[in-house]
Amino acid sequence: MAQSARKGRTAFQKTRNVISAILAPPKDWKTFGSDGIITKNNIDSYIPELDKASAGELLKEFQNQQAIINDSPQTWDDYFKPLKGGKKWQIKFIQNTDLEKASAEDLMNANKAARKSILAHNQAIKAQTVAARAGKAARQGLATAGNMIIMMAAAKGIELLINWIDSLHTTLEEQREISQN
Repeated sequence: MAQSARKGRTAFQKTRNVISAILAPPKDWKTFGSDGIITKNNIDSYIPELDKASAGELLKEFQNQQAIINDSPQTWDDYFKPLKGGKKWQIKFIQNTDLEKASAEDLMNANKAARKSILAHNQAIKAQTVAARAGKAARQGLATAGNMIIMMAAAKGIELLINWIDSLHTTLEEQREISQN
């Protein structure tokens, strides 16, 4: 009886662990600060959307930095080192764009593309994670069901064996009584 209760408790704990694992956020989502996972609702805190004026100011900053790099031993790597998280999209823009010919619209488009990329990445991870976790939960459920069926079959087998031995014993006793009479 105690062993049966222990198995039931273990099965309940495994089920609770599977449900907790399904509901936990994935580890490879793009996150930041205490706000957590980047979504459409909070992406402005991570990568602010550029308007024409702010894009023009940022482009001027890039062009000034280019002039500094052209006249000194400093490199773009020195400029890129302090860029973290939501500013890393600027590296790709600088590396792939002729800054002298770039416009504020180009910078705004790169900003929008970076925002979309982060959101798409998180959405893809979410879809993969939910599917993988649901699959894992299904496999664990099937394993548990399989174990239950095996245990039931073993119990039924033992029951049939005991009934066969009992009937054999009864038959032997009846035969002994007949032979004594």
